Amino acid sequence: MSTTRLTDIVQVESFAKIVEGKITENSKLRQSGIVVPDQRIIKKAQTAGFNGVLPFWKPTNGGEAATMSDNPEEAGTPSKVQQGSMTARMLQRALAFEAMDIADYASDSDAIAYAASEFARLWVADEESAILAILAGLLADNAANDGGDMIHNASVATGSQVLLGGTVLGNARKQMGDAGGELKYLFAHSDVVNNLRIAEPNAFVPASQTNIGLETYQGYVVVETDNVGVNDTDPDYPVYTTYFTGSGLFGYGAGSFGSEALAQVRDEFAGNFSGKETIISRRRYIVHPFGFSNIEAPTNGVSQANSELDNAATWNRVISRKAIPLVAVKTNG
Repeated sequence: MSTTRLTDIVQVESFAKIVEGKITENSKLRQSGIVVPDQRIIKKAQTAGFNGVLPFWKPTNGGEAATMSDNPEEAGTPSKVQQGSMTARMLQRALAFEAMDIADYASDSDAIAYAASEFARLWVADEESAILAILAGLLADNAANDGGDMIHNASVATGSQVLLGGTVLGNARKQMGDAGGELKYLFAHSDVVNNLRIAEPNAFVPASQTNIGLETYQGYVVVETDNVGVNDTDPDYPVYTTYFTGSGLFGYGAGSFGSEALAQVRDEFAGNFSGKETIISRRRYIVHPFGFSNIEAPTNGVSQANSELDNAATWNRVISRKAIPLVAVKTNG
């Protein structure tokens, strides 16, 4: 049986660019502004190696400026501008499925668009899973080493459940002090978002009425996904984590596998010699949280799995608390 072979009708590098474009189009995290392109990361992602050092300038202390005088013997002391650095690591991952799926559902004319859309959908899910694992790792590190100053736990285990709302968000915002205005997004489970819709329907602005394609709650952009998860150890008092974040919390950059980004492998022995075709998509990319350093090398020497990204030992905060626009808000819904 003949099979649609994408590698016969499109250059591998071109297909990879099509997939990358569709990922950007379909990623709520990228469209919202939580994840943004970072030229430093893009440059590192497009070079050889599995990690890179990202420099940044540390903010100098503010306060009262020097009072000038007419005494030439009185010398002023300039503030020192310091540079910090973050270690970011490359993620190298692959997806595969049978090419017969394409042959069954797509003609030669639209096989490229079909396959690119399918891979983009799966890659968006992979990228989101990596970001959620990183967030879990950052919070674990924060609880272990920084006194939990990025966590606002409003959940309870007795009495009336505490649901997310304006009061909880106002208290959570205090974690950022006078930098609370940097918090602009709610990355939340659908249960949490639906409870908000029921309790405060007038506080929502539908996506069709915004210029970003995502709805807002009290002015905060809502990114809704059930992949955020819930701790339902006690089903009567589940604990949801909503990520209250700012723009550019994550920087992003994609590399390239070149001619190896797309591969098709045929097993002529499968199906009692009927043959089976498998299509493989490979990506290398960096998605990195600002203000943190990834300090643990991958256990396989190449790329970290989500089980490594969500580990407290993987991360170390390298900048002041207020410079990181993130508060993890825990509620019962």
